[in-house]
Amino acid sequence: EKYLWNDRNNTYYMYNDIQGNKQSDFIQSILLAGDWMSMSHGLGGVFQKDRAVKFLNTIEKTCLVDCGIAGSADANGQRRLNAYGTFPPEIVIVGMTYMYHGQKELGLEVVRRNMHNLFARHGIGWSMPNLILCGKGEKNFGTDYNQNMILWAVPAAINGEDLTAPCKLGGLVDRILKAGSIDWENITNLKEDAG
Repeated sequence: EKYLWNDRNNTYYMYNDIQGNKQSDFIQSILLAGDWMSMSHGLGGVFQKDRAVKFLNTIEKTCLVDCGIAGSADANGQRRLNAYGTFPPEIVIVGMTYMYHGQKELGLEVVRRNMHNLFARHGIGWSMPNLILCGKGEKNFGTDYNQNMILWAVPAAINGEDLTAPCKLGGLVDRILKAGSIDWENITNLKEDAG
């Protein structure tokens, strides 16, 4: 907090080399991932709350795009749409970070834009990309990128719960299993009887 907060831009520096007097004031949209990790595990955030909210507002102003969230912007707020690319799972994590910070509607919209871009605009349903270029939302690199399964963490974030909540009795996972009429207890008993 002491060395990385940038009051001028309401962001955190990507790095701040105090001895070399060099800072990177690129706006990195995933930079608050530590808050998401901490909050999704039932802990408080790791960043100062008021600063995290200011930074999320900066990300909204500078990085919100049709495909969700651009990976970065320069210090002047210019989105870097076609430089390197943005990880679709990072877009989901940024969306969940908004949710955990009380901005559920914006977080859902970020996730929706990401999924709409992948599925509806580009027909990428199974072979998920590692990177997309946010200018057109097109796949830049990679296939079968399993980190995109992060989408399954969204129901917990929507409710402001940790990742165990959907797995509890009555939670989303339990309801899906019951809806599929899978009697896991009976299956377990059958395995034990056969064993």
